[in-house]
This record gives sequence, structure tokens and C-alpha cells, in this order.
Amino acid sequence: MATGISAVAANDLGVDNPRTSEDAQEKEKRLVKVTWRDILQCSGWEKADDVQAPQFISIGWLISRSGHEVKIANTLDYNDAFDDAKDEPKPVPYGVTVFPAGCVDDIEFIEPPEPSILKYSVE
Repeated sequence: MATGISAVAANDLGVDNPRTSEDAQEKEKRLVKVTWRDILQCSGWEKADDVQAPQFISIGWLISRSGHEVKIANTLDYNDAFDDAKDEPKPVPYGVTVFPAGCVDDIEFIEPPEPSILKYSVE
């Protein structure tokens, strides 16, 4: 598990990072906020100064990161509910989003909410 990383830039370098994370598979899934830019193509008569790449934020569990891509998942399955990940370590990530590393502006680790906040009742 990577320790001491508080933020990771698009070039995959972290603050106080004791290791490089080229092709690093995250052993313990951590919740992250990924700030990224999308690619925009215009087919009209827009001037270059009038066209900007839009910036977005995605939240998910960090699966892996390398110099080429960042992967996050929106769901972690701790019980292998579909019984199709017998040889994979738990939790099994699903709902995976892959970002080209060059589109990622920032990765920020965030603390998940307390479990008591997540409880609800169905009536």
C-alpha cells in the first residue's frame, strides 16, 4: 500500500511519495477525487482562444495508476456477489472508469464517510 501520498499529479508524482507508482496496483482501495479534462472538438468557425477543454470531477475507489492511465471504480464487492471473481482479491471493483493519464489534472485522497451515516431503513 502506498503511504505518505496526499495528492498525485497527472505525471503520477505524489507529494512525499516514497516510491514510483508506474503500473502500481492499489492493494487497499482508497476513495479518491479525480479532477480531469475532457477532449473537445469543434467543427464550426470557433477561434482557438474561444475553445477550452472542460474540467470535471469524478469520485471513486482507486484501482490502479500508471504513467499511461488511472482507473477508479464506483462499486466494491466484498462478497463476490456474482461468484465470478474466485481468484481475484477482495473487494472486487466494478463500474470502472479509465482516464488517460494526460487528461488527469489531480488525484486527491479523501476519507469515506462514517459507516453510521450510510445506514438507512426501508419501510
